[in-house]
Amino acid sequence: MSSRKSGISRIWKLYSSEEKRNIIIYIIGIMLYKFGLEAYNGSIVSLATNRYDQEAFHSNSTIRTFERVGLLSGLNQACQCIGSILIAPLTKRWPTRTVLSISIFIFAIFSAILMIVDAATSGHIKPNDFVQINENDYRYY
Repeated sequence: MSSRKSGISRIWKLYSSEEKRNIIIYIIGIMLYKFGLEAYNGSIVSLATNRYDQEAFHSNSTIRTFERVGLLSGLNQACQCIGSILIAPLTKRWPTRTVLSISIFIFAIFSAILMIVDAATSGHIKPNDFVQINENDYRYY
């Protein structure tokens, strides 16, 4: 363990203070991006679950909420897999910072589109005709 630790510290000493700062900022940026992505995915799944339940309730049809949510989760996993496969050739062709910046920009555009759609639909997550069962009914919160 001590030889590994000395190897890491030896490598770390090769970087200038500016490079060390940039590495730390880069790692923090990736962590925040990943946190935002996972929180965003969770909110979309939660919203979809509520909407699918409400749709089944109003149409008196069979509830297939988790079937559809499973499809959404599978689509998410497939997109992450394809993205991971595409990253390697992109980082060989262009600098990593450029690829990362473009991917964050695209994620920001997708987020903005959903916020614009939300604002265009009056910004209500709860359907207008939603009726609470009792005062402890928090299905849309």
